[in-house]
Amino acid sequence: MKEFKIRLIAEDEVKELIAIANNFTDLQKLLKSRYSLDDYLAITIKTRQKLS
Repeated sequence: MKEFKIRLIAEDEVKELIAIANNFTDLQKLLKSRYSLDDYLAITIKTRQKLS
């Protein structure tokens, strides 16, 4: 499992999230299921660390 730091940037708000997923594909599915990604101007994703 990896920990990801995510920032969703819209015109009038910024959401900062921490998510745990196996890989980037799983993270993408998680974000799409919870957020309407078309509402955001930019999305940044950084791997924070590997969890054991």
